[in-house]
Amino acid sequence: MDTKNQIYVAELRGAVQLIKNAILQSQARAAQMVNQEQLSLYYGIGRYVAQHSGKKFWGTGAITQLSKMLKTELPGLKGFSEENIKLMRRFYEGWKDIEVNSVVQTTELQQIDNQDESIQQLRLTSDDNFPITAFLNISFTHHVAILRYAKDYEERKYYIQMAYQHRLKANDLEKMIKAQTYQHRESLPNNFFKTIPDKQLAIRTLQTFKDSYLLDFINVEDIDVSDPIDVDERVIENSCVFAHPRRRRKTSR
Repeated sequence: MDTKNQIYVAELRGAVQLIKNAILQSQARAAQMVNQEQLSLYYGIGRYVAQHSGKKFWGTGAITQLSKMLKTELPGLKGFSEENIKLMRRFYEGWKDIEVNSVVQTTELQQIDNQDESIQQLRLTSDDNFPITAFLNISFTHHVAILRYAKDYEERKYYIQMAYQHRLKANDLEKMIKAQTYQHRESLPNNFFKTIPDKQLAIRTLQTFKDSYLLDFINVEDIDVSDPIDVDERVIENSCVFAHPRRRRKTSR
């Protein structure tokens, strides 16, 4: 290969790497935004369910029925099984004590009104000691593992920060919690957590969001719901045809 072609190939490879990095960084930011929206929604649903449990018809079997009716309303909906809705309630109950009026907003979540009730978005304390950024940028699977295996408040904060800072996969995080890494944190070697090179940060971020809850959340392909506007338009169109026989005969030719 002559010098001219070598320069051409080198420039092309440089362009590919530049575009590749831009794509990965953009995808990582998009995944983080979707994840924050999902956590906000799950927390809001968990709050709603927790506050209504034991009231009126919200007795035994209510969550089961709620899940079934949601799937009827939104055929193809995933991620809202009875078990998952109970995990949303647990997510809310696990962190409700840190929620105050002085809040840090996540991405805007429109309130879904139901008469005098609504699904309210996640609101978190602005306490500098709470790892808010980390909390919002780990997946729901990470949160489930932390709430399930870490009982102490400070311990939970530690694992949230570690999961985010080192872009831990959920199964690796679970192993750390079971190994009581928090209790032995003072004796950990300095190289226990490997430093992530900047060029790998976006890839590692995307890997942490390979999460079944997140994939189900953004799945819209399988959801089938009728659009009332389309139905109304068809009704109006048919009404016009029947109301004007001449137009109908003309159209049928």
